[in-house]
Amino acid sequence: MLARCLRPAIHTRISINLRGTPFSIVFSRDVWPSMHRHLATSTTHRAASPAIRKTVVQLVGEDSADKLLSTKGFASRAAALLPTLNHLTHKIGAKNAVQLLSTNGFCAHHKALLPVFEALSEKLGTEAAVAFLSKDRFCARADTLLPVLDTLSDKIGTKLAVSLFSKYRFCADAESLVPVVCTLCEKLGTESAVRLLSSTGFYAHLDALLPVLDVLSEKFGVKNAVALLSKDSFCARADSLLPVLDVLSEELGMESAVALLSADGFSAKHEALLPVVTTLSEKLGTKSAVKLLSSSGFCAHFKTLLPILDALSKSVGAKSAVALLSRDSFCSRAESLLPVLDRLSDQLGTISAVRLLSCGSFCARVEELMAKFPEIQSILGEKAAIRVLSNGSLASMDAAQWREFMDFIRLAQPDDVMSYLGSPVTVSKYKKVGWGKCAELYRDASQL
Repeated sequence: MLARCLRPAIHTRISINLRGTPFSIVFSRDVWPSMHRHLATSTTHRAASPAIRKTVVQLVGEDSADKLLSTKGFASRAAALLPTLNHLTHKIGAKNAVQLLSTNGFCAHHKALLPVFEALSEKLGTEAAVAFLSKDRFCARADTLLPVLDTLSDKIGTKLAVSLFSKYRFCADAESLVPVVCTLCEKLGTESAVRLLSSTGFYAHLDALLPVLDVLSEKFGVKNAVALLSKDSFCARADSLLPVLDVLSEELGMESAVALLSADGFSAKHEALLPVVTTLSEKLGTKSAVKLLSSSGFCAHFKTLLPILDALSKSVGAKSAVALLSRDSFCSRAESLLPVLDRLSDQLGTISAVRLLSCGSFCARVEELMAKFPEIQSILGEKAAIRVLSNGSLASMDAAQWREFMDFIRLAQPDDVMSYLGSPVTVSKYKKVGWGKCAELYRDASQL
């Protein structure tokens, strides 16, 4: 067990040789009380000497060295930390070593925490061990949290235990929460219990919500109970929302009621919105009404948006009206976008106009981006131009990125351009690389 294997190291003075590394760690019982003091030190942050900087660069590279030496915890004791950096770099790689030693808490107590890291790595794997000890709050209380981690790993599995400990609130009160975890696991199953205890709202009102959980589970089933109580907005006003849940369940069905009360916008204004539910359900059908009322933007401006919904339903059809008004970006500026919708519908057709105005980045810069449309259309065609401007990642580009992108599409074959725009993931990847670099690589490949 993790805690037991570390306890002798915590309470006795021993020398630990870490697999032939050029330094030893002396672990004494007076180390751990200091973990509970404030992690900030009075050490002055001084610029590292050229020799120290050179060594750090040799170990982790220029960029990572800059990151470490700009971190107070490392910079203030860089000379003492060089052996630790050397050891960790060779053992777990530069990236993980830099992540650990960029943490003030780890740097302040690195001698005491290295054996902890060794034990955590053996039990959880390097990635999880690094994640734990990259958090000051865990470093400061490692001696008390390790036994709890042990207990929970045995009860719910290591992966879920690690997930819980990654939450700040859980980490702060971990010892007292073990019985709660066990009770919820028995009632709900392990994954649902962890989901609830990962919710800030549920945790903040834990004592009051445990009986609410029982009531909801009995009436609506465990799945729906967990769905609602994992939402902060529901947890904050659960008492007042329980009767609303009953009313909505009778009117719309349980699934739709849960969907609405899981939406922050609806929960916050449920009293004003309840009469609207019936009206919209009759006009649009339950599914579309729930889609609209699950939108924070629509709920926030519903009084001004209801007449706009009527007008849009007549001009572009109910389905398109719901598609637009379920987007927060459109709702926040709907009145100014109505003439734009008319113009785009005349120019490109209703479906394309709705697609463009369903993109938040396009709505925010509609005139600027439509000025680019003719040139993009002349290079790629109308369909592809709409696809470009309705892609949020592309529509949000700054002027320099747009210049590089336009140079790229002028250079590449249209079919090749569209392969680059194949999915949001690929677009994001190429945008990160830079469209100028993409053009350079494309040009080089074309010459082979």
